[in-house]
Amino acid sequence: MKKKRNMLFLTLAIAGIGAGALFLSSNWVMASVQDRLGMSGEIVASQEDSKEQPIETITIPEYMEKDYYEGLKSLAKATLVYYGQNVYVKDDMEKKEVATTRGNQIMDFIFGDYMEEKFFKPCGIDKTEYTYSIQRQPDEENIRYGVFLMKEGRILCTIGVLLGDEISLRAFARDGLIDLRGAEDNPIPEEYLTQNWCDTREKKEAIYDAYFESSKEVIENVLGLASIDTSFNDVTKTSCFAADDDWSTVTLGYQLEDDTYITVSYNRVNQMWDGFCQH
Repeated sequence: MKKKRNMLFLTLAIAGIGAGALFLSSNWVMASVQDRLGMSGEIVASQEDSKEQPIETITIPEYMEKDYYEGLKSLAKATLVYYGQNVYVKDDMEKKEVATTRGNQIMDFIFGDYMEEKFFKPCGIDKTEYTYSIQRQPDEENIRYGVFLMKEGRILCTIGVLLGDEISLRAFARDGLIDLRGAEDNPIPEEYLTQNWCDTREKKEAIYDAYFESSKEVIENVLGLASIDTSFNDVTKTSCFAADDDWSTVTLGYQLEDDTYITVSYNRVNQMWDGFCQH
């Protein structure tokens, strides 16, 4: 149950639920897109080498009510091949043609130099090894998608993008690649349980300070965002510091000088940077 709850979390984070939900969860664990977003049925189209071939595929969860079940048959999903990678685009707000176009645009961004140089290469990620699932996220004001890098049925990396005049990156997490502890068969070492690691304000402040330069590098240099407002550092508030014993992740929050709010997460067992989310 813990793993399922945490897997649901990143979907909510990328969907833009907000800082409160972000920190009250176990933060930055793989999104369960099938559980959270699998409520959409699909009509599937295929595009390979610019030749479309319709595929009649409908996926409807058994637990949906009959009226909704029937309505879902009109919703769309697109499948395409991008430089040899299988890409599945689910967008229940657009037609097949739009979903296909946006899928290609997003993959152009994912396979571009920025993602390669700033994220994939430093993190040891070979983008050609994965199947890609692109999911439309609910948002009344913006066009948001979650991009899930999958291998053998597992989500190993999650990317959140915002579509506007240009595509921008708003979230990145590589939870499936950094050996998060916390599952029953891979428990957190006792010394890293919160009661032994960050149970006082003094300990939290020391941890927050220890990660500051790493977070500054991510926020200001990798992401190219504004400078960190150092007055925003009250570690007694979950908007600045969040950790629990479900998973070996500590998430630190930063207010930037332009009022942007961003969180950066680390694996507290091996100190590896896990990812970030801009809110």
